[in-house]
Amino acid sequence: MPSRRAFVRRLAFAAVPSMTAIPGFVTPGQAQQAYPSRTVRLVVPFPPGGPTDVFGRILAVQLGKVLGQSVVVENRSGATGVVGSTLVANSPPDGYTLLLGTAATHAINVAAFKALPYDPVRDFAPVAFAGSMPFLLFAHPSMPSDVKAFIELLRLNPKKYAYGAPGTGASYLATELFLHAANVSALYVPYQGSGPVLTDTLSGTVQFMVSSVGVGMPLVKQGKLKALAAMGASRIDSAPEIPTLHESGLRDFQADTWNAVFAPAGTPEAIVARLNAAINAALRDPGIKALLADAGIDPIVDSTPQSTGATVVREIEKWSNAFRISGATRN
Repeated sequence: MPSRRAFVRRLAFAAVPSMTAIPGFVTPGQAQQAYPSRTVRLVVPFPPGGPTDVFGRILAVQLGKVLGQSVVVENRSGATGVVGSTLVANSPPDGYTLLLGTAATHAINVAAFKALPYDPVRDFAPVAFAGSMPFLLFAHPSMPSDVKAFIELLRLNPKKYAYGAPGTGASYLATELFLHAANVSALYVPYQGSGPVLTDTLSGTVQFMVSSVGVGMPLVKQGKLKALAAMGASRIDSAPEIPTLHESGLRDFQADTWNAVFAPAGTPEAIVARLNAAINAALRDPGIKALLADAGIDPIVDSTPQSTGATVVREIEKWSNAFRISGATRN
Protein backbone atom coordinates (compact mmCIF):
# COMPACT_ATOMS: atom_id res chain seq x y z
CA MET A 1 0.00 0.00 0.00
CA PRO A 2 1.49 3.43 -0.91
CA SER A 3 2.51 5.80 1.85
CA ARG A 4 0.17 8.61 2.94
CA ARG A 5 2.60 11.12 1.42
CA ALA A 6 2.52 9.36 -1.94
CA PHE A 7 -1.26 9.06 -1.69
CA VAL A 8 -1.67 12.81 -1.11
CA ARG A 9 0.81 13.64 -3.88
CA ARG A 10 -1.11 11.46 -6.34
CA LEU A 11 -4.34 13.24 -5.46
CA ALA A 12 -2.75 16.66 -5.81
CA PHE A 13 -1.75 15.90 -9.40
CA ALA A 14 -5.03 14.26 -10.38
CA ALA A 15 -6.28 14.89 -13.89
CA VAL A 16 -8.38 17.95 -14.66
CA PRO A 17 -12.02 17.07 -14.00
CA SER A 18 -14.33 16.21 -16.87
CA MET A 19 -17.19 18.48 -17.89
CA THR A 20 -20.06 16.36 -16.56
CA ALA A 21 -22.50 18.71 -14.82
CA ILE A 22 -25.69 18.02 -12.95
CA PRO A 23 -28.82 19.88 -14.02
CA GLY A 24 -31.06 22.34 -12.26
CA PHE A 25 -30.85 24.80 -9.39
CA VAL A 26 -30.34 27.85 -11.64
CA THR A 27 -32.49 30.88 -10.87
CA PRO A 28 -33.63 33.24 -13.66
CA GLY A 29 -31.07 35.80 -12.53
CA GLN A 30 -28.30 33.26 -13.06
CA ALA A 31 -29.50 32.04 -16.44
CA GLN A 32 -27.01 34.09 -18.46
CA GLN A 33 -24.01 32.70 -16.61
CA ALA A 34 -24.93 29.51 -14.77
CA TYR A 35 -22.97 28.57 -11.67
CA PRO A 36 -20.20 27.55 -11.70
CA SER A 37 -18.54 29.35 -14.59
CA ARG A 38 -14.98 29.23 -13.22
CA THR A 39 -12.74 27.39 -10.75
CA VAL A 40 -14.09 26.80 -7.24
CA ARG A 41 -11.68 27.11 -4.32
CA LEU A 42 -12.02 24.66 -1.41
CA VAL A 43 -10.13 26.00 1.60
CA VAL A 44 -8.70 23.38 3.95
CA PRO A 45 -7.85 25.17 7.22
CA PHE A 46 -5.11 22.69 8.17
CA PRO A 47 -1.68 21.73 6.76
CA PRO A 48 -1.21 19.34 3.83
CA GLY A 49 -1.09 15.63 4.59
CA GLY A 50 -3.54 15.50 7.49
CA PRO A 51 -6.90 13.72 7.37
CA THR A 52 -8.89 16.85 6.49
CA ASP A 53 -6.48 17.65 3.66
CA VAL A 54 -6.70 14.07 2.34
CA PHE A 55 -10.49 14.23 2.46
CA GLY A 56 -10.50 17.62 0.74
CA ARG A 57 -8.35 16.40 -2.14
CA ILE A 58 -10.43 13.26 -2.68
CA LEU A 59 -13.66 15.28 -2.61
CA ALA A 60 -12.33 18.08 -4.82
CA VAL A 61 -11.47 15.79 -7.73
CA GLN A 62 -14.88 14.14 -7.88
CA LEU A 63 -16.79 17.33 -7.08
CA GLY A 64 -15.07 19.01 -10.01
CA LYS A 65 -16.24 16.23 -12.30
CA VAL A 66 -19.83 16.63 -11.11
CA LEU A 67 -19.85 20.43 -11.32
CA GLY A 68 -18.03 20.58 -14.64
CA GLN A 69 -15.42 23.00 -13.27
CA SER A 70 -12.11 22.51 -11.50
CA VAL A 71 -12.24 22.48 -7.70
CA VAL A 72 -8.86 23.31 -6.21
CA VAL A 73 -7.74 22.74 -2.63
CA GLU A 74 -6.04 25.63 -0.88
CA ASN A 75 -4.42 25.01 2.51
CA ARG A 76 -4.73 27.97 4.88
CA SER A 77 -3.63 26.57 8.23
CA GLY A 78 -3.14 28.26 11.57
CA ALA A 79 -4.66 28.53 15.05
CA THR A 80 -6.58 25.23 14.92
CA GLY A 81 -8.40 26.17 11.77
CA VAL A 82 -9.17 29.77 12.70
CA VAL A 83 -7.09 31.33 9.90
CA GLY A 84 -8.73 29.44 7.05
CA SER A 85 -12.21 29.69 8.53
CA THR A 86 -11.92 33.44 8.92
CA LEU A 87 -10.74 33.79 5.32
CA VAL A 88 -13.84 32.01 4.01
CA ALA A 89 -16.21 33.85 6.34
CA ASN A 90 -14.92 37.13 4.88
CA SER A 91 -14.98 35.97 1.24
CA PRO A 92 -17.61 37.06 -1.33
CA PRO A 93 -20.77 34.93 -0.98
CA ASP A 94 -20.72 33.78 -4.58
CA GLY A 95 -20.05 30.06 -4.21
CA TYR A 96 -16.46 30.23 -5.48
CA THR A 97 -14.77 30.05 -2.06
CA LEU A 98 -15.81 27.17 0.20
CA LEU A 99 -14.54 25.85 3.51
CA LEU A 100 -13.98 22.23 4.46
CA GLY A 101 -14.86 22.74 8.11
CA THR A 102 -14.39 20.32 10.98
CA ALA A 103 -15.55 19.67 14.51
CA ALA A 104 -12.66 21.91 15.54
CA THR A 105 -13.49 24.91 13.35
CA HIS A 106 -17.25 24.87 13.93
CA ALA A 107 -17.72 23.42 17.42
CA ILE A 108 -14.62 22.94 19.58
CA ASN A 109 -13.17 26.39 18.86
CA VAL A 110 -16.32 27.98 20.28
CA ALA A 111 -15.37 26.57 23.67
CA ALA A 112 -11.59 26.69 23.30
CA PHE A 113 -11.26 30.39 22.40
CA LYS A 114 -12.40 33.33 24.49
CA ALA A 115 -13.15 35.19 21.27
CA LEU A 116 -13.30 33.97 17.68
CA PRO A 117 -13.00 36.27 14.65
CA TYR A 118 -15.95 34.40 13.13
CA ASP A 119 -19.25 32.95 14.32
CA PRO A 120 -19.63 29.34 13.11
CA VAL A 121 -23.40 29.70 12.81
CA ARG A 122 -23.97 33.33 11.80
CA ASP A 123 -21.05 33.75 9.37
CA PHE A 124 -21.49 30.61 7.25
CA ALA A 125 -24.08 29.00 5.03
CA PRO A 126 -24.01 25.24 5.72
CA VAL A 127 -23.81 23.24 2.49
CA ALA A 128 -23.31 19.55 3.29
CA PHE A 129 -22.25 17.30 6.13
CA ALA A 130 -19.74 15.32 4.10
CA GLY A 131 -17.83 12.83 6.21
CA SER A 132 -17.12 11.35 9.61
CA MET A 133 -13.69 10.32 10.89
CA PRO A 134 -14.33 7.87 13.70
CA PHE A 135 -12.04 7.86 16.69
CA LEU A 136 -10.60 4.68 18.15
CA LEU A 137 -9.20 4.09 21.62
CA PHE A 138 -5.67 2.75 21.07
CA ALA A 139 -3.36 1.31 23.71
CA HIS A 140 0.21 0.03 24.07
CA PRO A 141 0.45 -3.77 23.61
CA SER A 142 1.17 -4.19 27.34
CA MET A 143 -2.34 -2.96 28.20
CA PRO A 144 -5.44 -5.21 28.40
CA SER A 145 -7.06 -6.11 25.10
CA ASP A 146 -10.61 -5.86 26.44
CA VAL A 147 -11.93 -2.36 27.06
CA LYS A 148 -13.79 -3.44 30.21
CA ALA A 149 -10.55 -4.81 31.67
CA PHE A 150 -8.77 -1.63 30.58
CA ILE A 151 -11.32 0.53 32.37
CA GLU A 152 -11.02 -1.60 35.49
CA LEU A 153 -7.23 -1.23 35.42
CA LEU A 154 -7.58 2.57 35.30
CA ARG A 155 -10.16 2.44 38.10
CA LEU A 156 -7.85 0.43 40.38
CA ASN A 157 -4.85 2.68 39.61
CA PRO A 158 -5.99 6.33 39.56
CA LYS A 159 -3.58 8.63 37.69
CA LYS A 160 -1.02 5.83 37.27
CA TYR A 161 -1.46 5.52 33.52
CA ALA A 162 -1.08 8.34 31.01
CA TYR A 163 -2.46 9.33 27.65
CA GLY A 164 -1.11 11.75 25.09
CA ALA A 165 -2.96 14.23 22.90
CA PRO A 166 -1.98 17.18 20.70
CA GLY A 167 -3.20 20.23 22.60
CA THR A 168 -6.80 20.52 23.71
CA GLY A 169 -8.48 19.56 20.45
CA ALA A 170 -10.86 16.78 19.51
CA SER A 171 -8.56 13.91 20.48
CA TYR A 172 -7.97 15.35 23.95
CA LEU A 173 -11.65 16.16 24.52
CA ALA A 174 -12.80 12.75 23.29
CA THR A 175 -10.41 11.12 25.77
CA GLU A 176 -11.69 13.29 28.59
CA LEU A 177 -15.29 12.39 27.67
CA PHE A 178 -14.33 8.72 27.80
CA LEU A 179 -12.65 9.05 31.21
CA HIS A 180 -15.64 10.97 32.55
CA ALA A 181 -18.15 8.42 31.21
CA ALA A 182 -16.12 5.53 32.63
CA ASN A 183 -15.62 7.35 35.96
CA VAL A 184 -11.85 6.78 35.90
CA SER A 185 -8.80 9.03 35.80
CA ALA A 186 -5.50 9.15 33.95
CA LEU A 187 -2.62 11.56 33.49
CA TYR A 188 -2.78 13.87 30.50
CA VAL A 189 0.50 14.52 28.65
CA PRO A 190 0.21 17.36 26.11
CA TYR A 191 2.09 17.23 22.79
CA GLN A 192 2.70 19.63 19.94
CA GLY A 193 1.38 17.24 17.31
CA SER A 194 -0.14 13.84 16.70
CA GLY A 195 3.13 12.33 15.43
CA PRO A 196 4.92 12.51 18.80
CA VAL A 197 1.81 11.15 20.55
CA LEU A 198 1.91 8.10 18.32
CA THR A 199 5.65 7.63 18.85
CA ASP A 200 5.35 7.73 22.63
CA THR A 201 2.33 5.42 22.68
CA LEU A 202 4.26 2.89 20.61
CA SER A 203 7.18 3.09 23.06
CA GLY A 204 4.97 2.93 26.16
CA THR A 205 5.96 6.38 27.41
CA VAL A 206 2.21 7.00 27.48
CA GLN A 207 -0.07 4.00 27.60
CA PHE A 208 -3.02 5.03 25.45
CA MET A 209 -4.35 7.58 23.02
CA VAL A 210 -7.43 8.46 20.99
CA SER A 211 -6.88 8.89 17.28
CA SER A 212 -8.43 8.31 13.87
CA VAL A 213 -8.67 4.98 12.10
CA GLY A 214 -6.14 5.91 9.45
CA VAL A 215 -3.47 6.80 12.00
CA GLY A 216 -3.59 3.76 14.25
CA MET A 217 -5.04 0.78 12.40
CA PRO A 218 -1.98 0.05 10.21
CA LEU A 219 0.04 -0.31 13.42
CA VAL A 220 -2.64 -2.50 15.00
CA LYS A 221 -2.33 -4.86 12.05
CA GLN A 222 1.44 -4.97 12.66
CA GLY A 223 0.91 -5.85 16.31
CA LYS A 224 2.46 -2.60 17.54
CA LEU A 225 -0.76 -1.16 19.00
CA LYS A 226 -4.05 -2.44 20.36
CA ALA A 227 -7.41 -1.07 19.23
CA LEU A 228 -9.71 -1.37 22.23
CA ALA A 229 -12.92 0.32 21.10
CA ALA A 230 -14.55 2.50 18.48
CA MET A 231 -15.82 5.77 19.91
CA GLY A 232 -18.57 6.43 17.37
CA ALA A 233 -22.21 5.39 17.35
CA SER A 234 -21.53 2.22 15.36
CA ARG A 235 -18.73 -0.13 14.45
CA ILE A 236 -16.31 0.99 11.76
CA ASP A 237 -16.76 -0.57 8.34
CA SER A 238 -13.00 -1.02 7.84
CA ALA A 239 -12.58 -2.66 11.28
CA PRO A 240 -15.91 -4.32 12.15
CA GLU A 241 -14.31 -6.60 14.72
CA ILE A 242 -13.70 -3.71 17.11
CA PRO A 243 -16.65 -3.09 19.49
CA THR A 244 -17.97 0.36 20.30
CA LEU A 245 -17.74 1.90 23.76
CA HIS A 246 -21.53 1.80 23.77
CA GLU A 247 -21.40 -1.98 23.35
CA SER A 248 -18.79 -2.17 26.08
CA GLY A 249 -21.06 -0.61 28.67
CA LEU A 250 -20.73 3.14 28.17
CA ARG A 251 -24.29 3.70 27.01
CA ASP A 252 -24.92 6.27 24.27
CA PHE A 253 -21.25 7.29 24.19
CA GLN A 254 -20.24 8.96 20.93
CA ALA A 255 -17.20 11.05 20.08
CA ASP A 256 -15.85 11.46 16.59
CA THR A 257 -14.67 14.22 14.35
CA TRP A 258 -16.15 15.20 11.02
CA ASN A 259 -15.95 17.32 7.90
CA ALA A 260 -18.64 19.57 6.45
CA VAL A 261 -18.64 22.04 3.58
CA PHE A 262 -19.57 25.65 4.26
CA ALA A 263 -19.98 28.75 2.11
CA PRO A 264 -19.90 32.35 3.35
CA ALA A 265 -23.17 33.59 4.83
CA GLY A 266 -25.36 35.24 2.23
CA THR A 267 -24.52 32.78 -0.54
CA PRO A 268 -27.66 32.44 -2.74
CA GLU A 269 -29.85 29.48 -1.85
CA ALA A 270 -29.75 28.25 -5.45
CA ILE A 271 -25.96 27.97 -5.33
CA VAL A 272 -26.01 26.26 -1.93
CA ALA A 273 -28.57 23.76 -3.25
CA ARG A 274 -26.47 23.11 -6.37
CA LEU A 275 -23.38 22.49 -4.26
CA ASN A 276 -25.26 20.24 -1.84
CA ALA A 277 -26.57 18.07 -4.68
CA ALA A 278 -23.12 17.93 -6.29
CA ILE A 279 -21.36 16.94 -3.05
CA ASN A 280 -23.88 14.19 -2.33
CA ALA A 281 -23.48 12.91 -5.90
CA ALA A 282 -19.69 12.93 -5.58
CA LEU A 283 -19.78 11.00 -2.31
CA ARG A 284 -22.00 8.29 -3.80
CA ASP A 285 -19.32 7.36 -6.33
CA PRO A 286 -17.99 3.84 -5.52
CA GLY A 287 -14.41 4.82 -6.32
CA ILE A 288 -14.56 7.78 -3.95
CA LYS A 289 -16.04 5.58 -1.22
CA ALA A 290 -13.10 3.19 -1.59
CA LEU A 291 -10.53 5.99 -1.40
CA LEU A 292 -12.19 7.43 1.69
CA ALA A 293 -12.36 4.01 3.35
CA ASP A 294 -8.60 3.60 2.82
CA ALA A 295 -8.12 6.95 4.56
CA GLY A 296 -10.35 5.96 7.50
CA ILE A 297 -13.19 8.30 6.52
CA ASP A 298 -16.88 7.40 6.37
CA PRO A 299 -18.69 9.46 3.69
CA ILE A 300 -22.02 11.00 4.71
CA VAL A 301 -24.49 11.16 1.83
CA ASP A 302 -27.91 12.74 1.51
CA SER A 303 -27.32 15.52 4.04
CA THR A 304 -29.10 18.82 3.45
CA PRO A 305 -28.03 22.37 4.27
CA GLN A 306 -30.67 22.38 7.00
CA SER A 307 -29.55 19.11 8.59
CA THR A 308 -25.93 20.25 8.41
CA GLY A 309 -26.75 23.46 10.26
CA ALA A 310 -28.68 21.55 12.92
CA THR A 311 -25.75 19.18 13.39
CA VAL A 312 -23.37 22.09 13.93
CA VAL A 313 -25.60 23.48 16.69
CA ARG A 314 -25.70 20.08 18.44
CA GLU A 315 -21.94 19.66 18.08
CA ILE A 316 -21.25 23.06 19.62
CA GLU A 317 -23.25 21.99 22.68
CA LYS A 318 -21.55 18.58 22.90
CA TRP A 319 -17.98 19.84 22.63
CA SER A 320 -18.62 22.81 24.91
CA ASN A 321 -19.78 20.32 27.53
CA ALA A 322 -16.64 18.24 26.92
CA PHE A 323 -14.48 21.32 27.37
CA ARG A 324 -16.16 22.07 30.71
CA ILE A 325 -15.66 18.49 31.86
CA SER A 326 -11.98 18.57 30.95
CA GLY A 327 -11.26 21.74 32.91
CA ALA A 328 -9.07 23.01 30.09
CA THR A 329 -8.11 26.68 29.95
CA ARG A 330 -9.55 28.76 27.10
CA ASN A 331 -7.13 30.42 24.69
